Amino acid sequence: MRGKSLFTLLARMIAFRLARAGWMGPPRPITLTFSVTNLCQSRCKTCQIWRLYWEHPERRNEELTLDEIEKIFRSLG
Repeated sequence: MRGKSLFTLLARMIAFRLARAGWMGPPRPITLTFSVTNLCQSRCKTCQIWRLYWEHPERRNEELTLDEIEKIFRSLG
């Protein structure tokens, strides 16, 4: 199983490089991490994403709506 995963990853890396060179369309992402909001109350020392709105409260208005999030995920296939 590990060899198959390695082969799949290698194939995707090649496809990504070909897409960057303009020789083919973009491949699907290998992984996707999506944070629904930047608003966090945990105040972790490693992440510190909570500082975004603490330092720039006006940026809270830039968050995506549920409809916008749905459109993004529908477009990914």
